[in-house]
Amino acid sequence: MANPLPEYIKVRTFVYNLALQASDGNSKLPSENELCKLFDVSRITVRKALQELVKSRILLARKGMGTFVHPDFMMNKQNSWCIGYLRYNGDLAVSHFSGLFADVIEMLGLKYELLFRSDMPDSEARLLETIRTLSGIVWDGYSPEESSYSEVAEKIAKTGIPFLVISREKTAYDTILLDSEQEADAVVEFARKNGYEHILFISDLGTLPYRKFLTANPTYPAVYRRLCKSGKIPQDSYCSPTQLKSRLRNRSFLKENMLIYTRRTMVREVLDILNEQKIRIPEDLSVLVFEESTPLLFNGIIPSVVSCRESMKEHLLNWLQRRILRGERNGTFFEKRVVRLSPGESTRNRLK
Repeated sequence: MANPLPEYIKVRTFVYNLALQASDGNSKLPSENELCKLFDVSRITVRKALQELVKSRILLARKGMGTFVHPDFMMNKQNSWCIGYLRYNGDLAVSHFSGLFADVIEMLGLKYELLFRSDMPDSEARLLETIRTLSGIVWDGYSPEESSYSEVAEKIAKTGIPFLVISREKTAYDTILLDSEQEADAVVEFARKNGYEHILFISDLGTLPYRKFLTANPTYPAVYRRLCKSGKIPQDSYCSPTQLKSRLRNRSFLKENMLIYTRRTMVREVLDILNEQKIRIPEDLSVLVFEESTPLLFNGIIPSVVSCRESMKEHLLNWLQRRILRGERNGTFFEKRVVRLSPGESTRNRLK
């Protein structure tokens, strides 16, 4: 399950971006009291954020005068490229892609900042203010159907800053397309080769109403359009980890041909639940993971995975090279991710 961004990180990110905007080392930053009021957090939280920036020689605390941008940081920030990363609505910072994003950014010698949106009245204005200090923006999980997303996206685009969205739909912006149909092809191919007709999808969105869940997870109905004639995904074919724990109390819930499909960020939680119920992988139940997982969680056996990691890495590198390193602004960038299957040992081949 994705983790919310800690409060002190939000404060630190905000102050760091103020430092990026500073024209000289005499620019005084907001006081502790101002930051406490702005973010509605304790003084301890604010001090933790500021102390990390002072330790990194980004800020300089002058006793009795306040906090200023460190002269060393003023010198080093010149000509440095920093890419902002925004995930979904901005409340969450961690995803299966955020680690890859950080790796690619560092591989090119660039810097990155996590961006966030809060429920504060001026949150959007401050987000846009922060963005103007950056060299580029990547929005992971962007959905053009969400009006709150599209309104902010339009404002970002108007700044003229290179802007890339990672979306399940083609947009008017630079886009890496997450093709649900192609992912569904890979999952169904794997299921059929191993004799499975029923797949249980486990998601942290499993508590959503039926229709909203399918909208948020378009891969799942795409799978069932291929698996059965009706093309409809049964309402008992998806759940959250908490719901899984409850359902497993009824042993008949485990159908003979059941295959679990879930993200790697949820694997540990799912396996802990199965272990509690003394359900073995793959003897009793099979698991297919979206994105590479580790044998450490599977008692040493190699997990079966569906992965787009290498494809996403290539697309992101291409965009960064074109828009940031070369400074090209013509045309629209559009590439589609490619999903690949890696059969492992976490799925029993029932045809053998």
